[in-house]
Amino acid sequence: MSLARRVVLHFLVVGLVFLAYNGLIYHYSKRLDAPDPILNYATLLTAVAALLAWGASIGFAWTRIVAPIRQLKSDALRAFPKDPPASGEDDIQAVAAVVDEMSADVGRLRREREEVFQELCRVEADYGSIFDNAVAGIFQFDAKGSITVANPAFARMVGYQRPQDLVTAIGNVHRDLYADPQHQAEFEGLFRGGGTIEAQTQIYRRDGTIIWVLESAAIVGRGAGQYCCDAVVVDISSMKKAQESLRELSGLLLHSQEQERRRIARELHDSTGQVLAALEMNLHRLNELVPVLRDALSSSSDLAATCSKEIRSVSYLLHPPLLEDLGLVFTLRDYAEGFAARTGIAVKLDLPAEAPRLSQDVETGLFRVAQEGLTNIHRHAASPTARIRLMVSANEVVLEVQDHGQGIPPELLADEEWSFSKMGVGLRGMQERLRQLGGRLNIRSGGQGTTVTASLPLCQDSVPAGSPNVAGIPTGGGHE
Repeated sequence: MSLARRVVLHFLVVGLVFLAYNGLIYHYSKRLDAPDPILNYATLLTAVAALLAWGASIGFAWTRIVAPIRQLKSDALRAFPKDPPASGEDDIQAVAAVVDEMSADVGRLRREREEVFQELCRVEADYGSIFDNAVAGIFQFDAKGSITVANPAFARMVGYQRPQDLVTAIGNVHRDLYADPQHQAEFEGLFRGGGTIEAQTQIYRRDGTIIWVLESAAIVGRGAGQYCCDAVVVDISSMKKAQESLRELSGLLLHSQEQERRRIARELHDSTGQVLAALEMNLHRLNELVPVLRDALSSSSDLAATCSKEIRSVSYLLHPPLLEDLGLVFTLRDYAEGFAARTGIAVKLDLPAEAPRLSQDVETGLFRVAQEGLTNIHRHAASPTARIRLMVSANEVVLEVQDHGQGIPPELLADEEWSFSKMGVGLRGMQERLRQLGGRLNIRSGGQGTTVTASLPLCQDSVPAGSPNVAGIPTGGGHE
């Protein structure tokens, strides 16, 4: 039964009750012979009671039934706008339509959630496959240093069969994994400030051996203020061994080159130089004995003298004998004087008055740097002057070769390794020679000229000049 029919039926029942009650009052009033005013008063009270009953019924129906239904319909239409229902459609049917539409939306959202979940599972499976089959080692550890997950490649890298065994065995990566004691401090700073770390470092294997790895690590958030570190490592132990072998080979080549220079210099000085000196004396004697050939013999004598001088210069440049006998300072001073005489470039010397003797390799390496630097100034710098400065401290010896020429093009200095590979054999030789001795080579250049700086550490206390046992880096010492 509809709401309207219920309200009309209610009104009819109230009216019938009113008429019956009014009839009863009229009937009993006649039997009791009540006067007309009393009868009229009773009838009026009955009418008022009926009107109040009707009003109460209408108010109850409006507040309890009609108003809530209209409010629900209004809220539903505001939440889900649509065309108003056709005329004659019941309010209950409108609410049912809204509920049906809400159910359809819930079903659609449920299907979309299921599709997203399936896609998430697919992506997780793909990335899980990449994680498990990656050649590089991948692992994650928290701020306390505990490994939370690792892939099989990393487990094999450090000597474990399964990642679970690795996670169980390593309680703290800073103590049980990384060989560098500074590693923990670096990662604590990384956890505080965020960012990434890319470096070569050493880690322990299960058997206690140490391997070199190239590591890239980054801090990621895990929610609720928690952070962890994702690390990717590649084993570069073979590359390190190859570099070490190459470094040793370079050292042997440089040592052999220096020995060969010394041998050739001695051969030129002791053999070829003596032959040319004898030839020059014979030409002088022939010049005196055969006046007819005086001009030819005089010219031949001059050529022999020039050849002898050139051979002495070549012998000196190959291996200056003063370096072994009198040391680096005296040899630099003598070489600078000869260089200025040959090239016309004025060389200013800033050398210590009392320089200690260093090891033979160190003195030879620094002399070769000065020699190559002055040669480059003569060939490329177009500088009228040059400057050599030697500084010796308790822990380090520094040699500077400076000019005031046109400088090196900026593109050659953009990348250090690239610049050394493009600047010719001389600079590469200087760099490798210093690297063998644990030192470094630095080049600064601009519009005001170029400065080449060679720095070498001293591992022992220096001794006064002239001492037979020199100090410095041991002969053949490498670095790592």
